[in-house]
Amino acid sequence: MKSEQSNIDKRQRLIIEILKTKHTITVKELSDILHINPITIRRDLSVLEKEGHIEKYYGGARLIQGNNQYSYIDHTKIALAEYAASFIDDFDIIFINSSSTALLVIPFIKRKAVTIITNNANVLHMQHDANVSIFLTGGILHNPKKSLIGDLALTNLKKVMATKCFIGCDGISYEHGITTNICEETNINQMMIAHSKQTFVITEHQKIGRKKDFITSTISDIHHLITDHNCPTDLLKSFEKASITLHVI
Repeated sequence: MKSEQSNIDKRQRLIIEILKTKHTITVKELSDILHINPITIRRDLSVLEKEGHIEKYYGGARLIQGNNQYSYIDHTKIALAEYAASFIDDFDIIFINSSSTALLVIPFIKRKAVTIITNNANVLHMQHDANVSIFLTGGILHNPKKSLIGDLALTNLKKVMATKCFIGCDGISYEHGITTNICEETNINQMMIAHSKQTFVITEHQKIGRKKDFITSTISDIHHLITDHNCPTDLLKSFEKASITLHVI
């Protein structure tokens, strides 16, 4: 029961974040995005309305402005993830690393037969389309991030060649490439990149130009960089020189 309530809470927080980007949304749209029965969506909206977060109207809901209770899931992440999902094709095999932003791509994959392999154990609580198959790498659980690391994860990743990988990071710069705070995650990220045809880095603008302690890869390994419009232009120009395709949302 406790686990079920946790899933309900997470789903309702995600509804709030989606509303932060769309402002108003219909029950059908939420049902399609979250792959949840419309009856359940209506029940969630009723709860959120009673708590004062939203206002319902016939067939949908709108966010009550000024509510910041759920701000820890930044609405920017939702927008970046939704955009990133547009690059996913039928029958893709996809790596997703331990990034919370990259993981949010999953609910936006609709009506496509896709295989996802991830070392992010938080995927267990993620709603997804019935056509999406999800595999965990296995490995040692690293808390509190709930990433899977170690030899078992690496061994399993070595057996797969992916069409695309979606990587989040703690820092990325032209000089130092992709960097992270967690040493044990660098070889996992490296394996995903090495075994993918295309690498997409998804990150908020605050992490661009930032260098963290452990290097995952050089800038030459990146094909696409997806970030938000608040990123300074001078930082983005350096990535263009490296022939990286920029997507500014």
